[in-house]
Amino acid sequence: MIHASSRARPCCHARPADSRIAACNKPLTPPPPVYGDIVYNSISGNDTILTIWATTDQKIATGWKGTIVAKGSDTPVDKGEFVVEHVEEHHGAPTMIRARVHLRPDGFRGNLRVRIQGPTPTRP
Repeated sequence: MIHASSRARPCCHARPADSRIAACNKPLTPPPPVYGDIVYNSISGNDTILTIWATTDQKIATGWKGTIVAKGSDTPVDKGEFVVEHVEEHHGAPTMIRARVHLRPDGFRGNLRVRIQGPTPTRP
């Protein structure tokens, strides 16, 4: 195993990543979760479409996964998992997110907080 020194190329510049460099073998960590609030919901068939506002510096993307969390805690609501379907960024304002959850509004009544998690980054 090669240990990075001031003269060695850091892992982030090696294409593809050089597994002999110790820094290249460290697992990558996912970004911190983003929390938001459900501001509107509408029923669509057996699903509920959620409109969520989130204030964050992270760039949220379609495909990120999230869950509705119980009021006053970080505990996921049963069947409250969703995938982000649409994102609109507003300069100087919260990000608007649209997601579909396979849960009727009465299944999350009073729990209007969500946690959204981005994917773990991958090495090139």
